Amino acid sequence: MFFRVLVSFLATIAGFISFSGASDLPPRHLSLLGAEPDWTQLDALQNRLSASEFKELLEELYLSRDAGLEMFRFDEEAAWVRTRRNAPNFYYRIGFREDEYSEQSEIESWRAAGWRGNVERPLEGLVIALDPGHIGGEWSALEQRHFRPEGESFVVKEAEINLIVVERAKALLEAHGVEVILTRAENRPMTDLRPDDLFPVARTEIERTQARANESSVRSLANLLFYRVAELQARAEDLKGRGVHLALSIHFNALPDFGGNQRLSDEPEHLHFLVNGSYLPSEVALDNVRFEMLERLLKRYDLREIALAESFAEEFSKRTELPAFRYTGPNARAVGKSGYVWARNLLANRIFPCPVIYLEPYAMNGRRTYYRLAAGDFEGTQSIQGREEESIYREYAEMIEASLLSYFSGLLKEE
Repeated sequence: MFFRVLVSFLATIAGFISFSGASDLPPRHLSLLGAEPDWTQLDALQNRLSASEFKELLEELYLSRDAGLEMFRFDEEAAWVRTRRNAPNFYYRIGFREDEYSEQSEIESWRAAGWRGNVERPLEGLVIALDPGHIGGEWSALEQRHFRPEGESFVVKEAEINLIVVERAKALLEAHGVEVILTRAENRPMTDLRPDDLFPVARTEIERTQARANESSVRSLANLLFYRVAELQARAEDLKGRGVHLALSIHFNALPDFGGNQRLSDEPEHLHFLVNGSYLPSEVALDNVRFEMLERLLKRYDLREIALAESFAEEFSKRTELPAFRYTGPNARAVGKSGYVWARNLLANRIFPCPVIYLEPYAMNGRRTYYRLAAGDFEGTQSIQGREEESIYREYAEMIEASLLSYFSGLLKEE
């Protein structure tokens, strides 16, 4: 997670999110590569929430410490959201329900989305996108999710181990009647763009935020735009119109100095899960990001994301015995009751057209996990560093299966 926080910081200072630098131009109103939002797409989501529900979701889930409320005005009947950062008199009206309490139950939310599970086959009819995080292959080093400890031959490429887990999970879920969609099935990009294609955009952004464009900083931003933005935009586009009920973004976490210090760590490993929320002020200020946040809020994706993430937390923590990771900065806030689930605004969990949960177990540069990864996929158990271990790939996939079965079976008992 140290790496993810570092990338977020570097992205921010590069103008990846928002930057007020040397230029006298007005602040950028869209995220880089972001499209102008069509606010009329929210027309179908009018009058779904009461005033108290809307404000509670904004203040307790979506806005980091209430930052960004200046983009809203409220009256008794509606919220008015600014549609243009640089034009303060343009607003979109979101009407409230008259009922004070209109919240759907979890099961009503899933049924409305098309879930048709039953006691014998609780996952029947679900359409789940499995998203193997990152790209891998020849792009692994560029993504900086690439690690080989000193004196060891096995190279950890996170994208590639993510895909092994996804392939295992796909087979398990399909046996339960789930339609599984992979956001990528190979270790190659889904976007047609490459870093060189994004160099002009990166140069323009660096020039507007710095007195002089440095070639190294331009290249770094072009790379980030390729694997952190264009790639996820392509995956999101591919999921549109396919009736996806849920996306699971599969990752392995890391301890500090991953990729920098080529040594295995003996620090305690950890585990956590991410849902959408906790938008920073610089993010809410961007027109397309503000629109995307409100679309998720009005569709009440949180009803499904948080409760299901808690089910994952229960299953994963029980089987791995890993403690919960804790964020300390303003870019994440704890949600749910387990201590394992956090809200954070990441691109995939903002633009994928469905509820999204990020899974972040293990630590790739932790000593135990590294050697389990190096042992490959196998049946049964093997002695690894003096311990009888299961395949970490199968363990991960089986925990995904068990978490989903536990959650949806529990819903059926309430129906």
